[in-house]
Amino acid sequence: MIKKDPLKKGLFTILVIIGAYGPVLEAISNRDIKTILVIGAGTIVGLLSFSKLLKWLFKFYRQLTLAVLTGFMIGSLNKIWPWKIALTYRMNSKNLKVPLNEKSISPFNYDGDPQLAQAIGLMMIGFFIILFLEKIGNKKKLS
Repeated sequence: MIKKDPLKKGLFTILVIIGAYGPVLEAISNRDIKTILVIGAGTIVGLLSFSKLLKWLFKFYRQLTLAVLTGFMIGSLNKIWPWKIALTYRMNSKNLKVPLNEKSISPFNYDGDPQLAQAIGLMMIGFFIILFLEKIGNKKKLS
């Protein structure tokens, strides 16, 4: 059984989003070292420069940066909202019917088992993990 690496999955997702998945896959299959090195160097430079930018933003504009990042997270909640109804469908490459347009609905209006207790439980676990990590971070700042 092949183990799935979340880092690779995230990288492939980003490549698909920016439209570079095909060229990168082609470069890998053709063993085009030049393209692979350029993509790898760009990835490393991008990650390092973005982390430096974030560090600078937190140093000089902490509240504004937190507000913007919080806005991004709140704005993305609709994408990960589990209770949806499909408005339209499309056929994928394997000739399967998959949702194209979806509408988020209340878990109380969801047809089927909304698994609300599990969702609330996982939300609480996530909340307590954040509190725990914040507590550890504050202890390290004090020492």
